[in-house]
Amino acid sequence: MLSCRGAAVALLGALLQISSAAADIPGPNTSASIPAINHTVSNYLQSCGGCHGIQGVSAIGLVPQLRDRVGWFLCTADGRDFIVQLPDVAFAGVSDQELADVLNFMIFDLGGASTPKGAKPYSAAEVKQLRENTPLRTGLRARRQAVVSEMVKSCGADRAIAQPEPGY
Repeated sequence: MLSCRGAAVALLGALLQISSAAADIPGPNTSASIPAINHTVSNYLQSCGGCHGIQGVSAIGLVPQLRDRVGWFLCTADGRDFIVQLPDVAFAGVSDQELADVLNFMIFDLGGASTPKGAKPYSAAEVKQLRENTPLRTGLRARRQAVVSEMVKSCGADRAIAQPEPGY
């Protein structure tokens, strides 16, 4: 059991640690800048970020993670098409250009090292064509498995991407 003196010393030490940590927190009148969020990032956050995570890191086991993985889909033609033709992507309430911009943000920013060298960005015309030819929602899981298996085989994609998410 601590003596009164020992308890006072422990309390003083804790208070000093708290005040030291608080000194590192910027106050409301500091010039700490908040990163600008452009229209594309805003569209991603509104339409995708709720499930896939603000930085592309989702709750493992619920939805596929994008961070350092989504770029693999551009290593094959089927993978490139598949990303646009996912129902929540193809039927997103944004223009073809806005969707192309969001996809390019996901692939080239969130995708990181998984994005193949020389991968070309999506254009509004390509997105429009792929949206118009989106397959029915049935068979999505089987199609994803085929696309991902080819990515692992042909492109050396991380095998973790091949594990289907429960409920997906």
